[in-house]
Amino acid sequence: MKIGIDLDNTIAIYDNLFSKYASNLLGVKGCRNKKEVAHYLKNQNREKDWTFLQGEVYGKYMTEASVAKHFIERISSIDLSEAVFEIVSHRSLFPSSGALYNMRNIAYDWIELNISPYTQINIYKSVFFFETIEEKIQFISESSYFAFVDDLPFIFENNHFPKNTRAFLFTNGEKISNNPFFEELNSWENFNLK
Repeated sequence: MKIGIDLDNTIAIYDNLFSKYASNLLGVKGCRNKKEVAHYLKNQNREKDWTFLQGEVYGKYMTEASVAKHFIERISSIDLSEAVFEIVSHRSLFPSSGALYNMRNIAYDWIELNISPYTQINIYKSVFFFETIEEKIQFISESSYFAFVDDLPFIFENNHFPKNTRAFLFTNGEKISNNPFFEELNSWENFNLK
């Protein structure tokens, strides 16, 4: 069985980084996580600052991202004769504003350092990046995944997301209202394919 997993905010966790660099780079104080930073900047009509901040966090400062709690232990515990894992990410080659970091090379380096040594995920065979959400969903629909894990509900709500692929919404401890499109996964500790 083949399992697809999103990268950003599903495996690589940035909440502390968004708070830290919203403060350091933009002077935004008091936001605890990515969602609060995004909400604050958008409500202040600072969309350009939000776009810039994402480029910095997902680019230059990705080295500081942490691996989602229990991800390594849970993935490592699944019988590799029964499952193959692939990382499928909507990640531009370069940020849409700010410095021109190669966002994919940065992500490859992070995966190679933090994920590959502890799992069977090979960056040259098991990691796929796409410029647009539409390209990502098309790839998922063509890849015959038994299950897919993502942090964005609209991935699963898209009409082209395959109905025969189990959808797990990674909430990282947050409670989302019941939705027929996906199963909530509040922790990797609870990831169960049975």
